[in-house]
Amino acid sequence: MKSQVVYGTLDRRVPTLAPAVPFEQAESATEDVAYGLKPLPVTW
Repeated sequence: MKSQVVYGTLDRRVPTLAPAVPFEQAESATEDVAYGLKPLPVTW
């Protein structure tokens, strides 16, 4: 739920925000308690 709010807000406030690498190259953080992505470089 929180991530939906965060990403929705970022999308509205910084519409040019985009990944700096192909999403397929993004590393997942599977060893953490909460799964997700490791830091993802972005451009805006």
